[in-house]
Amino acid sequence: MKIRRRKKINNIILKSSMKPLLSRPNIGEKVIAQAFADNMIKDNALRKKNKAPIAKYDLDTQRAYLEYPDGRRVYSD
Repeated sequence: MKIRRRKKINNIILKSSMKPLLSRPNIGEKVIAQAFADNMIKDNALRKKNKAPIAKYDLDTQRAYLEYPDGRRVYSD
């Protein structure tokens, strides 16, 4: 079994999938934003599969909340 190594930069642990982005000096902001969005989609799909809550933001009320698999929302105060 292969052990994934993580790199620690400024007290932030990065997954090995992000290393190619960090090694390129002239990376654009759009590329980073797209990589972040792709990883969030994968993370939310994994959370749904494991029946874990997903953190979201309500633009109408401008509040953060957790959405549980049963559909209920718990807003943070």
